[in-house]
Amino acid sequence: MNTLTPRYLRLHRADTSSNQDAGKLTDELAAFWDCFQATTGWRLDNRAHWIGPPKLIAAGETDSETAEPPRLPMHQARQLAAAGSKVIVRLRDAEQAVRRQDAELLAKSQIPWDIDQQYDFLESVDAILRDAVQAIGCTAAAIYMLDDDTTELKMRSQFGLPDRYLSEPPRPLRGSLADLEAMMSGVVTIEDCAAGDEIYQSPIPMGAAICAVICVDELPVGTLWFWNTGPMLIDDSARAAASLTARCVAAEIRSWQRSQCKEGPSTESGEREIVKWQQAALPKATHLAPGWYVDGIQGHPKPLLDTWYTWDALPDGSLVAALAQAHANGPQAAMIAATARSAFQSHLAYRLTPRQVLQRVADSLWQTNLGVQLVSLMYARINPDTGEALYACAGGIDSLIVSQYGYRPLGIHNEPLCNRVDYIHQDHEFRLLPGEVLWMSAGPLATSEGLETAAANHLAGCDQRRAAITVQASMREGPEAIVPTMEKEFSRSDHFRHATVVILCRKK
Repeated sequence: MNTLTPRYLRLHRADTSSNQDAGKLTDELAAFWDCFQATTGWRLDNRAHWIGPPKLIAAGETDSETAEPPRLPMHQARQLAAAGSKVIVRLRDAEQAVRRQDAELLAKSQIPWDIDQQYDFLESVDAILRDAVQAIGCTAAAIYMLDDDTTELKMRSQFGLPDRYLSEPPRPLRGSLADLEAMMSGVVTIEDCAAGDEIYQSPIPMGAAICAVICVDELPVGTLWFWNTGPMLIDDSARAAASLTARCVAAEIRSWQRSQCKEGPSTESGEREIVKWQQAALPKATHLAPGWYVDGIQGHPKPLLDTWYTWDALPDGSLVAALAQAHANGPQAAMIAATARSAFQSHLAYRLTPRQVLQRVADSLWQTNLGVQLVSLMYARINPDTGEALYACAGGIDSLIVSQYGYRPLGIHNEPLCNRVDYIHQDHEFRLLPGEVLWMSAGPLATSEGLETAAANHLAGCDQRRAAITVQASMREGPEAIVPTMEKEFSRSDHFRHATVVILCRKK
């Protein structure tokens, strides 16, 4: 690049391998120490600006003829210098924090980085800017990134400028002709920023500037600026170097975005969060009405839960309880179960029979158009004064009424919801006497394959007897002991280890 500097002048350029401000005081700090010297009569040893505690020497030691005695005792001046040094350290830490945050915002990553990753990315970008400044032969460079609304440009990284520029507020994109033109044509040059006929303006007062667009996935995300302290002639090689550097910055941003996505939360941790959400949505054990206690337990047959249960006391005074299971695998089962529960809750407040509620849920599942969504669901509605109940069951929900004298099965295995459009489920009646427990279960035996196996090997009756015996044994200690005892006893059973169970107890 040719400059307008006369040939008989030679410029000494410092080593650009490190930031040019690394060993210098900013204007504000230099003014502070000048004021300190004028006020106290003491000055800092030059070696004490950055290393160790402040070391003071008399300001007039270098000129004995005009030397004046210090205005403050040395110990007071040292205390003041130590306080000033602490402020300087805090300022430097704040500037470094701004640089790290700007590095993270520069990459537009949605995944938080640790400090080491921030510094690694910042050093990579700084190295690109440093080499580009040296190749072009200019003074400084900076990267401006667009905000999410593409209305403002904020400096996110720089080389050769004081760090205070990073903390300045963003500048509006409207009116920034150089940035807008660069986003259209690629590169804009300003050979003399002070020229009267120059239509482009530099965001920082300099002699000459180059502006290049930064595109990630062919979309402009910011601009890259190069500055020189004086006017300069900008040739094609300088324009090409600026454009190439902008592409290198974009490639670095895209590379770090991809690496952070790969290092993001694992699938297992995501599934754990979904399971926590599913469990948090389940109701807690409670007394729904005087003399009525309800509780439940959910097993973990799969990484994502495919069952849910709920209960409530409706405005008309009746008590309701429901248990459901989605017949699918993995995330699909969790989504179908959530869809079914949402549909069930939306129809719960209406004065509908259990059969009508099941039909409404089936209609909602059909209307979502998500493919085959088979769901087993049992819904019971009980009069708390008489114990008379009406229930409907779809699919393979096991249900019993258990008392201290024995048990009787309720649930009839039939077609799950959405198995056929024209299938109509029926309402059934039962009565829960004082001291009896309604027991509902969904789990491995509630799947279509499990039902076929159970029917072939007569395992369903065996499991029902074991469940009834466990409930009878724990009823003696009160309804609150049924679920804890059941959980402990069933943990040794392959069929019930992962079962989801709901109990509704009418006290004596």
